[in-house]
Amino acid sequence: MSGAARSAVPAAAGRIAELPPAVADAIAAGEVIERPASAVKELLENACDAGARRIEVEVEGAGLTRILVRDDGAGMTPDELPLAFRRHATSKLRTLDDLAALRSYGFRGEALPSLAAVAEVECTTRPAGAALGARLRPGGAAGVVEAVGAPLGTELVGAPLGTTIELRDLFARQPARRRFLPGARSERAAVARVCGDAALARPEIALRLRIEGRETLVTPGLPGGIRGETDLREARRAALAAIWDAGTAAAALPFGAERPIEDGGALRAAGLAAPPSRHRGRRDGLRLFVNGRPVLSAALAQAVEGAYAELLPRGRHPIAAVFLEAPPERVDANVHPAKATVKLADERALFSLLQRTLREALLGRPALGGGPQAAGTEAGGVASLAPPDFLRRGAGSIPAPTPQDDRWTRLRRLRELGGETIPSGAAPIAVPPPAAPLAPAPARSPLAAGEGTLPGLPLLRLVGQLRATFIVAEGPEGMLLVDQHAAHERVVYERLLARRGGEAAGRQALLEPVLVELDAARAAALSGHEDELAALGFELEPFGGRALRVRALPAALLSGGPLAGAGGGRVRAALESILGDLAEPGAAGRAGADPVAASAACHGSVRAGTALAASEMAALLRDLEACRNPHTCPHGRPTFVGFPADDLERQFGRR
Repeated sequence: MSGAARSAVPAAAGRIAELPPAVADAIAAGEVIERPASAVKELLENACDAGARRIEVEVEGAGLTRILVRDDGAGMTPDELPLAFRRHATSKLRTLDDLAALRSYGFRGEALPSLAAVAEVECTTRPAGAALGARLRPGGAAGVVEAVGAPLGTELVGAPLGTTIELRDLFARQPARRRFLPGARSERAAVARVCGDAALARPEIALRLRIEGRETLVTPGLPGGIRGETDLREARRAALAAIWDAGTAAAALPFGAERPIEDGGALRAAGLAAPPSRHRGRRDGLRLFVNGRPVLSAALAQAVEGAYAELLPRGRHPIAAVFLEAPPERVDANVHPAKATVKLADERALFSLLQRTLREALLGRPALGGGPQAAGTEAGGVASLAPPDFLRRGAGSIPAPTPQDDRWTRLRRLRELGGETIPSGAAPIAVPPPAAPLAPAPARSPLAAGEGTLPGLPLLRLVGQLRATFIVAEGPEGMLLVDQHAAHERVVYERLLARRGGEAAGRQALLEPVLVELDAARAAALSGHEDELAALGFELEPFGGRALRVRALPAALLSGGPLAGAGGGRVRAALESILGDLAEPGAAGRAGADPVAASAACHGSVRAGTALAASEMAALLRDLEACRNPHTCPHGRPTFVGFPADDLERQFGRR
């Protein structure tokens, strides 16, 4: 055997031996205390379990130099304090049955011993009714004192009610752990995230976070406690205002519903979700909680993203705080040392309940039974919700008027004088009852599935065109700028879906078939979407190898868009672009629920920079008014923005 090969064999390989207590404690600590934020999380959960009403957190040196967590909870007696630092000592479990129906945050009995294994710790505590508190400074490598069975010494001191734990020199005895931490900025952000999660999970607790001496997070809590669903929702909204911003929290839409399960109890989904007009470029705006515990779940995150389908621009992500509840015996929180993930016995049911309930709130529909103040179920009563502001007022700030409104009447007269016809009884479109629950599987387009209509646009009067890109229109409350490409894309998209749904949209044969030669990626995309393209109205005929002959296109693509009267070159380019979109990784997860129709609508719609005649612009506005969802294009971009007349008058000094 070569020298190199011999060196690869562990020198200590051989007989099995028990690890020294200090080494075993350091390994156990590594499972729970991975970084400063982990230490803060464990201490916050202990404070919440102790019934605290106020918690203060101070962090210095990104948590490596000093962490202090002070609460006004139950505290510990001098006799209990040493036990808290012994491995597997806890006040939360007594039997194995308690583990199966856990209702507290902590139960592993490892937080304080693990912290003492990786930092210098000082704990000061006083319970209610005690004249003096107790202080303990575990020495050495934490568990070594415990390992030999020696009692940990305490001293009696004056102390406020509750518990204060201070950590210093985190990982000083584990220099390798320090070297592999991502950096001070990341550690500070992680601490802020943990504190934000704690504030949302227990919004009735007032929480104050100071990082490097600066106040980073302050939540007011609810001094009188939570007396009902309204108190809980508003306490969460106040916490969100501190974590996100006041505007997003104020605009957030409440949602809530529950579903009974066979063996008793119920599943519940509730929370606050920002309207689609507020979104982020990263997924850090989503907070998920199961039975009050912050968790990571790709499946549940997908349910939230699916609820926002077609409502967000491409590459943008929702902002929401989601709170799920299930019977404790159906949730296993012990599958991860830090309890960051949980195992759910009813994950598919929770997925469906969450996606359906959130979608109803975003579309301004009635909530499922068992809303925040209802006791019904899906089969029972229905708690009604008014259409949310962002839909009722469109992408800008223009509310839909009633037919009796004087401004509505004036616009009708102006449009009729301009030769535009008004459908009789034109008014905002009514919201239909809920459709069937959504399932975790990739959904078809909600419009194609008979989802119904959204609140309609107000009556619009054409004014003109700006930069050959935006249509200027007047509404009852002010001016609107309509993106002609996004608006036409929405119109074409819904016409394509109507054709696939069996309505008479039809296909139109080309005067001369167009020959298209595809590359490998586009040919593969075609083979995976042939049926969907045919259902939309494409007639594509194989012509040997990777070539195909285009004989017909959907009629919706040939009415007013760039393909109307176009030659073979433009048809060829459009089909190649559509297949190119479908060939991109993740195409099925974009453009709402129907990427094929969305891509076809995009490449068959009028482009920015195209000058339009007045009749063409007026027709586009009428078509947009008739859409089921006139507010966004299939990719989630707004079709229009509004400028209220009051704001315009203020700009000119008229108010």
